[in-house]
Amino acid sequence: MKAIGQIPAGADPAYVACDNTGRYLLSAYYAAGKVAVHSIGPDGALAATPIASIETAKNAHAIMTDASNRFAFVPHTGPNRIYQFRFNETSGMLTANDPPFVQTPDRTGPRHVAFHPTQPIVYFDNEQGSSVTSYRLDTEQGTLSPIETLPTIPENFTENNSCGSATDFIRWSVSIRSQSWSR
Repeated sequence: MKAIGQIPAGADPAYVACDNTGRYLLSAYYAAGKVAVHSIGPDGALAATPIASIETAKNAHAIMTDASNRFAFVPHTGPNRIYQFRFNETSGMLTANDPPFVQTPDRTGPRHVAFHPTQPIVYFDNEQGSSVTSYRLDTEQGTLSPIETLPTIPENFTENNSCGSATDFIRWSVSIRSQSWSR
């Protein structure tokens, strides 16, 4: 690997991901409570100035676009919210969706996001709730509606636990329970 450029982060990006075209880098800033988008040049270098920088709330943990590349979702552990954005893959602009976020129950802590490979289902692991919640994605509006929440630990579990990354659980849920998601 060879460095091709460097830009100041300006804060504390907790998560970065490319959009589906590979032309934009989206970032979620944990303590700064914002999201940003930088363009990626033909040589792979990031533009120094972000195309978009939008305040959300503290504890933004991730940001990803959906398969259509028209919507982006940002889970936040502190305020227990999932911010919903519209994404323009031509300009790289993010705009708040309507409604701008999904409020999850107290002490849920949505942290990471994963998309079902073939259905309009989005999964969020809940750090504080030791669970995974599935949401139906309205593919026209780009909004989420909860389907169900499943625990990642047994009901009688009494040890300390944090559902920091539930990738394996999400894969299991998709493969084992995919037939039930078509409700």
